[in-house]
Amino acid sequence: IAINGILNEMAIILYFFLPALIGGTIYRDYKHNMHSVLYSYPFKKWEYLIGKFMAGLTVSTLVMMAAALGIVLGTLTPGTNPELLGPFDLMSYIQPFLYYLIPNMIFFGAMVFAVVTFTRNINVAFIVILVFFLIQIFAQNLTSDLDNKLLAALLDPYGAQANAYYAEYWTVFEQNENPLPWGEVILYNRLIWGGLGVLIFGIVYQAFSFSQQAFSFNFFRKKKGAAVTKKNFGSILTVSMPKVNVGFSFMENLKLAWELAKVDFKYIVSGWAFIIIALIGLLISLSVILIGGEIFGTDTLPVTWQMLELPGTFFTLFINILTFLYAGMLIHRSRGDNMDQLIHVTATPNWTILLSKLLALVLLQMVLLSIIMLAGLGVQLYNVYYNFEIGQYLFDLYAISLIHVVIWGLLAIFVHSLFKNYYIGFILLLVISIGITFLGQLGIEQTVFKFNQAPGTAYSDMNGYGRSLAPYFIYKGYWLLLGIAMYTLSILFFRRGLPAGFRERLQSARDAFTPKLKGIFTLSLIGFLGMGSWIYYIDNIKHVYISSQEWEQRAANFEKKYGKFEDAPQPRIVSTSINLDLYPSTRDLEVRGNYILVNKTDVAIDSVHIDHNNLISTFEFNREFDLVLEDDSMNYDIYQFTESLMPGDSVSFNFTLANEPNEVLENESPVRFNGTFINNSLFPRIGYQESGELSSRESRERYGLPPKDRMAPPTDITARMNNYISSDGDWIDFETTI
Repeated sequence: IAINGILNEMAIILYFFLPALIGGTIYRDYKHNMHSVLYSYPFKKWEYLIGKFMAGLTVSTLVMMAAALGIVLGTLTPGTNPELLGPFDLMSYIQPFLYYLIPNMIFFGAMVFAVVTFTRNINVAFIVILVFFLIQIFAQNLTSDLDNKLLAALLDPYGAQANAYYAEYWTVFEQNENPLPWGEVILYNRLIWGGLGVLIFGIVYQAFSFSQQAFSFNFFRKKKGAAVTKKNFGSILTVSMPKVNVGFSFMENLKLAWELAKVDFKYIVSGWAFIIIALIGLLISLSVILIGGEIFGTDTLPVTWQMLELPGTFFTLFINILTFLYAGMLIHRSRGDNMDQLIHVTATPNWTILLSKLLALVLLQMVLLSIIMLAGLGVQLYNVYYNFEIGQYLFDLYAISLIHVVIWGLLAIFVHSLFKNYYIGFILLLVISIGITFLGQLGIEQTVFKFNQAPGTAYSDMNGYGRSLAPYFIYKGYWLLLGIAMYTLSILFFRRGLPAGFRERLQSARDAFTPKLKGIFTLSLIGFLGMGSWIYYIDNIKHVYISSQEWEQRAANFEKKYGKFEDAPQPRIVSTSINLDLYPSTRDLEVRGNYILVNKTDVAIDSVHIDHNNLISTFEFNREFDLVLEDDSMNYDIYQFTESLMPGDSVSFNFTLANEPNEVLENESPVRFNGTFINNSLFPRIGYQESGELSSRESRERYGLPPKDRMAPPTDITARMNNYISSDGDWIDFETTI
């Protein structure tokens, strides 16, 4: 199961290569105008088509076989834990190819091959792959409803939901030992999509002709051109040409950038591919909202924040992929239409051309973001919910989300400006956007080092955005400055004129680096480094940053040092009295609390162990005591009584708590402006807390800790002394004043 999952996840990236690998086999004939020569050769239609298709399919299969070989070699790498991998089984690698990978490549390859063959446009093939990627997301969303699992298994073109239909409830042992499941649902799924691929290829064979012309689609009708012949030339003696004032000022170039942006934007939205994608995005957003709005079959009110949150993650990825794709199409559009030489000899500066591309991308992103609002309003109207909160829609989409996708657009402009082949740029951008999520596994966890990442902006009807807006916009401003610096480099390295080598482009960039561009680049880079240094200072120097690996080390040290006290007898809480002062405007709190502790054991207790948190705290008892251990790194204290606490005796434990001052980037308390939630995790705990130990078997082995004991049986009297909530109290008297 795990090997199949890894290979199929890798294959998703490969599917975006299929337009170049399979579609490229026939597209190159058109691109280099060799099709007229090849079509004159005496081979048959089926020989030409099958030869082209099988060549691309073979290369694609070899790429996936190389990925599988990489997994095998990874299992043989020194230092790999063989217990986590299990014995090598060749069928675990063969089955994914037979069940999913090869059938999927045949289907997607046939779709791509058909589109490129008839449109002679490889860009449309990328759109087709994206459409089916969205269908897979739609099928995945259907699985949240138990009644739709069969439908989702049949609709998923990748076959992942069909596999999950059988293996979803397998135990860990079954996942490790069983071969991939095979049943009627998987068979029907493979027959549906595999058969559709064969049908598509059959249609290509029937419709293809060596004398065919490319198909084109446009939803905006163009006026038919009509030839007009002037017959009055003899009566014209002189022609007065209109006076033209040529201006190349900054404002004129700015106006030109806007006009060019409108042309590029119309080019995008008038294409049938974009319209189909937008409609599919709308339908999937509606499905995500309708299905995600249920909690175990119970409908929830379609409030505005929910309409924005449910499709948010999916749609951000959707917009990013389209941004990467259309950025390359716009930058390389003139070269693909053989108009680049004509455009590049004009007096239009590079920044104007690239600004027009960026503005067109921003307009595209705004249109796509508006789909979320349309879907949300549609669901609210359907459910007779009229509290639309249009201002909330506009702010969330065009103030919060737009800046996020614009920064990705700046990166896309920069990357595509560097590469002549925009397939390379597109794939590189995909790798960057996906790779960021894996940086944490490499030890890079801080947001300041992850491109275009920022703290979240959680919204609630009680607290609004709370304190989350300021950190979000600080981080986005930080990354926007880097985006501006990259845009400046794009102007310098923009390919203009005849193709040139790297040295020539570098020399051209030096010549084009005018004082104004130097100023913009320097200021944006200094601002980026300055803000990054300030953020790093706050997170790492002024406050201590603890990585996940350090947290693991702390937990291991905590158990090694204090685990011996797990069974040490401790008094139990029988009564609490809490005075809690909340200051919502500054998000501060002050606590004065009292526990009544009773020795419910049969032995005398000479010391009390206090497990607490990072709040400013003071502890004291109503009898004489000494602080014998204070561990500030692990927040663990031990207080020893002068006279032991005998069985049945009680002691009063008083404590105060307060938070450190809150800052823009550092939140030191759980207090909200409105809607604060506080439970007993805020207050001191009595005794050693097992919940602070490492639970993962691999983590425990890494730090030399013994395996965790299995859950105690119901007959274990000692284990039954503690309830499932806590180990330091039972039923208690509880009093709180807020």
